[in-house]
Amino acid sequence: DARYTCPGKPPTVEPGKKLKILIVDDENDVRSSLREFLEGLDFAICEAVDGEEALAKTFTEKPHLILLDLRLPKIDGYQVCQTLKGNSITSGIPIIMVTALNTTPNKIKGIEHGADDYIDKPFDLEELAARIKMVTRRLGIGA
Repeated sequence: DARYTCPGKPPTVEPGKKLKILIVDDENDVRSSLREFLEGLDFAICEAVDGEEALAKTFTEKPHLILLDLRLPKIDGYQVCQTLKGNSITSGIPIIMVTALNTTPNKIKGIEHGADDYIDKPFDLEELAARIKMVTRRLGIGA
């Protein structure tokens, strides 16, 4: 896939294609509300319910950005983030951690594991949209 030809670089959005976001959360209600909101903003959405599926779908779906919950079954969000950021094929994909674990030590741990941004649950959808735009703009992905 042309989006991943340059290891460590953010994926590019092909002209005429939607920016694809992988939503990783074990709570169906959270995934559903995020999907509905983000599809309304013209993003393409794929979903994963646990850390194992998140890793697999990152390679099969090739998202441009990942919204990653920290408390996940099988493999937690920290490990998912660290694994993706440690792989030359996926290291350039921006990751926004979305979690109720909103204490400073948890935020620092997320940043140390490679997260590009962090938003607390419960979150404001407009703030989330602004953070997605900020991260993609900063990395030159374009949203």
